[in-house]
Amino acid sequence: MKNQKLIELLDEEYGKFIDKLKEINFYKSMIRNSKKETLKNLVQQKEESAQIAQNIPDFELFKMSNLVYKNIQGRITGLGFVDKNIDEVIESIEFQHNKQYQWFLVDIFELYIKFVENSYLKIENKYTKLFTFPNKEKKAYFNIIKKLREKDSLLNQFEVGNFYDRDINYNHYIEMIKSLRHAIVHQQGSSTNVNEIYTEMEKYSKDGLDGNFEKIISIYFGTGKFSNMICLNEIFKSENRCSDRLGYLIGIIIVHSELILNSFKRILMDMEEN
Repeated sequence: MKNQKLIELLDEEYGKFIDKLKEINFYKSMIRNSKKETLKNLVQQKEESAQIAQNIPDFELFKMSNLVYKNIQGRITGLGFVDKNIDEVIESIEFQHNKQYQWFLVDIFELYIKFVENSYLKIENKYTKLFTFPNKEKKAYFNIIKKLREKDSLLNQFEVGNFYDRDINYNHYIEMIKSLRHAIVHQQGSSTNVNEIYTEMEKYSKDGLDGNFEKIISIYFGTGKFSNMICLNEIFKSENRCSDRLGYLIGIIIVHSELILNSFKRILMDMEEN
């Protein structure tokens, strides 16, 4: 097979992508376990504080670190402490945990983009006219995927879940992740809402959106005062069971990247047959 070496390079690129996801998932697990243990300790302290004395402020019952730095005159200065009770600290921990998860999603989607574009460049080095891009059309990942769909009809079928009896439209989820990522980068992930994400998705979804998809988007948003915030924290059902919202989206990205990898391979193999 004259394209065997090229296929191996594509597998290597995919392997690098997956290795980076493994590393991110490792740190995600560490952060999740650390948060879980911290919250457990805070809840315990809250229960104990109620029994010890009513007049002792909650925030004095646990240590809070103070950032120390040199000011403009070179003097050692402390940033100071935040005056919060335990309930406020718990909410703050959940908020900061979510911010970490938001940026994990941004990083992962950037890796996905890099995987698609690097894979295409490896092929283009040998087949310079594999895809035809108009002068003003960027060789960006979304245009590369568009060209893949035009050349490989199977990709279209797989993207909407027509394989292994999977009833899931991966293309819609990828568009949602792209929109979530944009809101995190440009709106800090907290100045958007379900309707805005849905409207953004409608602009780029190639086969139209089911109105029920708004219900899926709402899973990744908070409620009440957090209704305009993208929320990726785990939703714990019990001590050892939780809905891993970020983990589910990572799985979507992995599957879609594998579909793209296989699409590239099919095109290369078809070129050999013809």
